[in-house]
Amino acid sequence: MELASLVRRISRSVTSNRLYLKLAMMAVVATWALPALAQQTGVGDAAVGDSTKAAEVAPAETDAATLTWEGVEKLAIILALLILPVLIGTWLAKKLRMPDHGWKFALGIGSLAAAAVVVSMGEIKLGPDLSGGITLIYEVQDRDAGQQAAPVADDESEETAEENADDPAAVEVAEPSEDAAAAEEDATPADDDEAEADGQGGGSADAFVGQDNMGKLIRALIERVDPAGTKEVSIKQFGEGQIEIIIPKAEKSELEAIERRIYTAGVLEFRIVASRQFGRHQNFIKEAEKLPPGQNVVRVGGNEVARWVEFDERQFGDFAQAQGSGLVVRMSGKTPQALVMTDDGLNVTGDYLRRATADVDQFGGPAVSFIFNQLGAFKFEQLTRNHQPNPSGEKYQLGILLDNRLLSAPNLNAVIKDSGIIEGLDDDKEVEFLVGILNAGSLPASLNKVPISRAQISPTLGALTVEQGKRSLIIALALVALFMAFYYKRAGLISWLGLAANMLLILGCMVLIKAAFTLPGLAGLVLTIGMSVDANVLIYERIRDELKRGAALRMAIRNGFNRASITILDSNVTNLITAAVIYKIAPDSVKGFGVTLFLGIIMSVYTAVFLTRIMFDVAERRGWLKGMSMREFIGETHIDFIGWSRVCMTASLIVIGVGLAAVYMRGRDLLDIDFTGGSSVTVVLQDDQKMTFAEVDELLRKTELGEANLSLVSVGDTDTRYTITTINDDVNKVEGILQDAFGDKLEKYHVEVSDVKPIP
Repeated sequence: MELASLVRRISRSVTSNRLYLKLAMMAVVATWALPALAQQTGVGDAAVGDSTKAAEVAPAETDAATLTWEGVEKLAIILALLILPVLIGTWLAKKLRMPDHGWKFALGIGSLAAAAVVVSMGEIKLGPDLSGGITLIYEVQDRDAGQQAAPVADDESEETAEENADDPAAVEVAEPSEDAAAAEEDATPADDDEAEADGQGGGSADAFVGQDNMGKLIRALIERVDPAGTKEVSIKQFGEGQIEIIIPKAEKSELEAIERRIYTAGVLEFRIVASRQFGRHQNFIKEAEKLPPGQNVVRVGGNEVARWVEFDERQFGDFAQAQGSGLVVRMSGKTPQALVMTDDGLNVTGDYLRRATADVDQFGGPAVSFIFNQLGAFKFEQLTRNHQPNPSGEKYQLGILLDNRLLSAPNLNAVIKDSGIIEGLDDDKEVEFLVGILNAGSLPASLNKVPISRAQISPTLGALTVEQGKRSLIIALALVALFMAFYYKRAGLISWLGLAANMLLILGCMVLIKAAFTLPGLAGLVLTIGMSVDANVLIYERIRDELKRGAALRMAIRNGFNRASITILDSNVTNLITAAVIYKIAPDSVKGFGVTLFLGIIMSVYTAVFLTRIMFDVAERRGWLKGMSMREFIGETHIDFIGWSRVCMTASLIVIGVGLAAVYMRGRDLLDIDFTGGSSVTVVLQDDQKMTFAEVDELLRKTELGEANLSLVSVGDTDTRYTITTINDDVNKVEGILQDAFGDKLEKYHVEVSDVKPIP
């Protein structure tokens, strides 16, 4: 009895103080999130180890972790979003005498406030089809030549000089093609020796392309640059051995980060660092020191045993400091290099990683932790077991290499099994970059670091098309809102509030996940708005039926929402599956539709079933809604739908047949260049013959290219460079059409050849 009495007292105490308990829980959660919100600074030595602290880390001077004002502001906002809605919801429930609505008020206010904060503090991004962006064209690196393509400094330097002076058109031509099949071998930006040292074999860019491997390279780049498919970065093959990447407008730092992900090969290796302390390294060191600069691979008996690699001076210091720390070093031109051993026979690389995650080291500095899969853990354990300290106490150093660059070399004290940590990174951005590279894996082929073309482009759909699309969307939304207000009167006005809340929540989610709006995405947004209105229509018609049966307004609202909600949920589940499938398997150009459709379905159900229900309840309790008069254009009907079934089925089959015939007659023209391939030609106009986008578009629409899925993009802001893309794959024919259309307006290039005499 005493125990039961104690339980009852505790239960009553918890019930009476549940608000304060909720607030305390929220404060604990927010405090736990503090490290992720407050930026910390600290520098530690690079190290690798597992939970047993097998790797030795030398103490380093570190700055105390500091909490920035930005971190404090974010923490305060999160605490406010967690606590204030609960307080306001509880107060409203008491004020309106609706005690069962306290948590509903809190959830509704909290979700809308969070969305408003995210939208106000974030940025609504647009895809390249709506805002334009930057187009980059990279070439697959030719490892035999070991040289990169010449850089293009600006838009004007991209113009191709024609060897034939009689050619009147300044034209840059490439042939986009469909995604190719999977790639099977890697490539790195090095000479033959270094390519073999990486275990990737020889080969050239032409060999890679000839093996039809561009598809896997494109998929690997997508996994690196836009793994979630929300940034709307377009990546596709562009001619032989070329990759075109279109990046939406972004800040300079974000653009640089994307470019770095593109050209970084991402080959992670774990190697024992050569040391003069060990007798078995001595002969290999002597052989390595005989190699001239530029030759990096040490071979004995035809087999690679060691390799010179660049080391990170931020971690090891300058040449003298690195040499004093025990590294075997040399200078190759201006590049400091250290010697690592490759004779372990295990070849532990990043291919064996299960995952990499952001972490902090023992000094609070940024770090990356990683875990091997089963085979990788076995190899890593063997590597560290075979290199334990010798009887005299000398310790081996485990080198961590990324793209043939030594990042760190901690001492090995004991056997390390399946996990480790990479320390000494600069900041959180460096951590994010390294985690993305390691999780995405190494590229099947390397790209030249400098793109062969870089240009600022206008919206890929054309400014006129974008403007027309925006106008149509606004008109559609306005007509839907006006119809709801006209037909359902006061209930229609409440649906307006639901639509506004729906839009706010969708925008908040898009900003939160850093997704970009594309034209298909906006179409998905309008579709979800229509689906949200459809849910309101179902609810209102249910309420109308209840009122006709003589139910009181409160009961009609309750029954209307309860009975319509089941139908709404059932219908939206299938749409949700469709949106998930579109997002998962659709090409990049359509993923935006899947993202907005998926978010829109969830938010439309939430606003229609939950938020608008709260509005109706409050309006009815406060007496603002004493009745629900709605217009009704069509009363009760007595149509024999079953009797007309055969006629309707026959008409449907006829319409379907006509549609299929129309598709067949359109043929190849029905498909865009993404499906068919085609030609892309850049024309350059003379400076005194500038033409606006609308003028060029009107001119080209009059040619036969206007019927071949023509796409026009302005390059730069000079009104003299335009890229024309069409499904016509006859490049020479396309050039001829453009020359006839533009005539003397095209820029002309001449090449003059003369003897160059030596300076006396």
